[in-house]
Amino acid sequence: MGTVVVLPSLTAVTVSPASVKGGISAAGKVTLSSPAPQQGIVVTLADNSTITGVPSSVTVPAGKTSATFTVTSRIVWLIVGAGKHGP
Repeated sequence: MGTVVVLPSLTAVTVSPASVKGGISAAGKVTLSSPAPQQGIVVTLADNSTITGVPSSVTVPAGKTSATFTVTSRIVWLIVGAGKHGP
C-alpha cells in the first residue's frame, strides 16, 4: 500500500511595507501551515495591477514554512493643469 502525503496549505501572503512610492520595492512573504516536503513547494503568484509586479512563482524550500519575494512598483506620472495661466 502507498504512502499518503498531506501537503501544507498556504496560510498567508504578506507585503511589507503595505504602501510604497513608485519606483520603490517591497518585501513579500508566503507562509505555509507546516514545513515544505523534501522537494519544496512552488507557490504561484499573480498580480492584477499595472503599477506593481511580482515574480510568477516562489519556492518554499524543504523543511521551511516560508519564502520571500520582491514586489516592484513603477513610477506613475500625472500631468495636471496644462491650460493657459495669467492674462
